[in-house]
Amino acid sequence: MKKILLLIFALIFSFGSELNISNIYARIAPNGINGAIFMDITNNLNANIKLINAKSNISKSVEIHTHAVINGMKMMTKIDAIEIPMNQTTSLKPGSYHIMLMGLNADITPETEFSVTLEFDTGKSITLDGITLNNGAKRLFLEP
Repeated sequence: MKKILLLIFALIFSFGSELNISNIYARIAPNGINGAIFMDITNNLNANIKLINAKSNISKSVEIHTHAVINGMKMMTKIDAIEIPMNQTTSLKPGSYHIMLMGLNADITPETEFSVTLEFDTGKSITLDGITLNNGAKRLFLEP
């Protein structure tokens, strides 16, 4: 509970009411080498913003991905940014936008907690702590 309160305060002080991040959870890929982070990002600004980068302490590298149809097959593909339109919510979810954890540093259990830092084209960034890898069975909700 203490960690959840700290996360809420971090969100409030980092972005005020400009940005709301909720429904955060992560999954380990079937091969156990990579993982993905999902969430909803609500942009309460009167301007479009973009998620342009992410970093995590649990993997060698992090990429922003989406799914696209290439040569008739749906495949994951790296993208430069995810636009979050003004006064709207963009969902990062399986089969769509997501943050890909490339090369996990160690075997991760469902109880392992880690952090991710999200960087936006506004020059602001926010670090979210206490994310768990749990194949979507349990989700951490952050609602400032």
